[in-house]
Amino acid sequence: EVRSATVRALAEVRILTVDKRAFLRRIQEDPTLAFRVVEQLCHRVRRLNEELARIKAGT
Repeated sequence: EVRSATVRALAEVRILTVDKRAFLRRIQEDPTLAFRVVEQLCHRVRRLNEELARIKAGT
């Protein structure tokens, strides 16, 4: 499934695109990569939940 988004950076950034097959191959080569990706996603979900709670509380 292809996804796209529009973003605006506040500072200079570098972008890396990785095709699905290459990413899956890299995970097979280094299974800890999958763990690190999940860890980062969990961190982002936690931050978004905190932000949502603040918005609901009106702060």
